[in-house]
Amino acid sequence: MKFDALINQYYNELNENERYIAKYIMEHIEECQEIAITDLAEKTLTSKSSILRFAKKLQFSGFSELKYFLKQTHRPTVKPLKSSYNMLEEDLVQTTKLFKQQINSDILQTFNQANRVFVYGTGWGQRNVINTFVRSFIPLQIFPLHIESQNEVLNIVKNSATNNDLFIILSLSGNNKPNDRILNMLSLKQIPVLSITELSSNKLASYATYNLFFQTTALDAPVDENVSLLPMYQIVDLFFRAYLEEFDQEISSKIE
Repeated sequence: MKFDALINQYYNELNENERYIAKYIMEHIEECQEIAITDLAEKTLTSKSSILRFAKKLQFSGFSELKYFLKQTHRPTVKPLKSSYNMLEEDLVQTTKLFKQQINSDILQTFNQANRVFVYGTGWGQRNVINTFVRSFIPLQIFPLHIESQNEVLNIVKNSATNNDLFIILSLSGNNKPNDRILNMLSLKQIPVLSITELSSNKLASYATYNLFFQTTALDAPVDENVSLLPMYQIVDLFFRAYLEEFDQEISSKIE
């Protein structure tokens, strides 16, 4: 779906200012793929909060996701063919940018103060990423609990998890697992959830308390696994590094 079709779909829900923002973006599609939210607010005589409300009315989690949508759906018709190396390099660069925009003290404090941190990956690749994530924290005497099946997640959420715990859920699309029953139960019990998914408007991210997105581009190749998990490894490593920086003094006293 192109941006103009998206605007047509939600047009009646937009106020006058938001329709002007939409008009500006449609007339400057390429510029708005890279524009800063403050610059767009200035050019449309609105505010940063107005731009964010506009993006959310279009069912995006924020302005970064809206820009990613513009990039994916309004690519130039003629462009140099990118090699798979170039695409991976760009994914890693964009994932770092996304992480810097999204990470904050609230996320890190919730992780640090949680009684227990449960980590669940929705596929075999995600579970491998989790193994790396868990190992990285062991030297800090922090022991996230790797939950390997959806049934195990359900049992923990039903029987023992509280709002003093934290669930970190890694998924590629964010639309398959965990099932709605688990997500609804997490929400009802007000258990904090950090979702780590591909940058998209997805079910898991909409349920989660916190979101971290990564960018990954599918290879145009006849292979079963045509999406690299490197950006997912990258984002959990960035999380670990951000934690080290945030709690440097506390960590030093703990491991002395």
